[in-house]
Amino acid sequence: MTKLVRIAVVGCGITGSTLTSLLLSRLPPTTTQIRIYDQGYRPGGRTSSRLLKFEGDDDLLVDHGCQFFRSDLPASRSIVDDWVEQGFVKKLDDIKSLSSPSSSSFFGFPNRPPFFYPTSGGMVGLVNKQVDAWPADSVVMSSSHRVTAVERDESSTKFKVTSTTGKNAIHDTADKDMAAAPPTETDEFDAVIFTDVSSTSFKSWHRASALGSSERGIPEEFLADVRSRLENSGRVPLFSCIVVFETPLELENGAEAVTFEDSEGAAWFACRSSAKLGQSGGSSKLDAWVIISTPKFGVDEISRVPMQTEDGKFIPQDKDYLRGGPCQALLEDLKGLSSNPLPNVVHVDGQRWGSALPGVKVNGIEGGKKVCRDVLYDGAMQDLAPTVAYPEIGGDEGEKKSFVMHSSGLFQAGDMMAITSPGVEGAIVSASECADAVIEFLTRD
Repeated sequence: MTKLVRIAVVGCGITGSTLTSLLLSRLPPTTTQIRIYDQGYRPGGRTSSRLLKFEGDDDLLVDHGCQFFRSDLPASRSIVDDWVEQGFVKKLDDIKSLSSPSSSSFFGFPNRPPFFYPTSGGMVGLVNKQVDAWPADSVVMSSSHRVTAVERDESSTKFKVTSTTGKNAIHDTADKDMAAAPPTETDEFDAVIFTDVSSTSFKSWHRASALGSSERGIPEEFLADVRSRLENSGRVPLFSCIVVFETPLELENGAEAVTFEDSEGAAWFACRSSAKLGQSGGSSKLDAWVIISTPKFGVDEISRVPMQTEDGKFIPQDKDYLRGGPCQALLEDLKGLSSNPLPNVVHVDGQRWGSALPGVKVNGIEGGKKVCRDVLYDGAMQDLAPTVAYPEIGGDEGEKKSFVMHSSGLFQAGDMMAITSPGVEGAIVSASECADAVIEFLTRD
């Protein structure tokens, strides 16, 4: 009888969902089981969307993380073309933008179509559509689970994965709300794939998942390889502001998106939610926009209001600070685009993304890097499209891979590991390469 192969996938954003879909398409469904740990609230990762409810009006679904994506490399485009065929995403090439068509940067991308966007459900809809397509008997979705330890049983060569649930699993739970003895659960796997880079690259980043310490069972050699991918490129921090106006915001030429030209300002990009596929924008009156900060603003703000204590412990987000500080700065830049006063604001909220994107690893712009509490951040305004042809990237064979692997069966994937474009495209390429390596590992003699 053929044995059942069990795989753990830690994190369920674009990388985790894409990697799981690829594994399910290439491994025998009757002898493969994958367990997903979503690392907190629910599947989505940096494609996060928020559902806003207003009395007497339709609900508003607003992207507050990733806004849309490009696909310029053959390694990712083949997968994206499959998503188009399945109805998961469509080409998005008709947003009216204030940015010049000749501009080299449209939220870090070349300002030319096509962009891609899920057909419904916001950016997180791409993750959800993949999840919904998985066969129920091959996948176990552990929602609101955060992995706290991974140890290898040398006698069985299996990995024992321990996770916690409840408030202790949520990234921004305040210390005072943490349970002293949270519920835990242990399961066994033949291979473990991490897609949540914060869990493996920090030694004390999250009190529930400081997997970056070898004390949690993960080999130091593997952790060092993960950290080395970020040592030279750094992390790009961004802040986002969700603002809902009582009446529509009117910009020049009916623009529904804008790339801000002032690199010294707070705002980098803004987009009307209803400009995207499947997004009605709620009622006929309410008008939701999302404003994304520049990387430089993100670095300056995190330097002023750190994300960690001096001994490395994570500091949860403070909503009052986000609304009163970063959000107001971003709104001021949006105000400067309109000849009229901004419409009455009925809702404003913010989000801090400490690891929104990886710094560009190849041909990146120097001079924007800054260390804050031992973490390297990159505040340069980078071009997020590929800067060199994929096969031309130098380095040894290990450096050419968009994932990290340990011989015992541990893998780290995600755009933070990719050597190509940051963001969704890097996540897709990394997921594809890592899936091939996982299958090779599991089917070895």
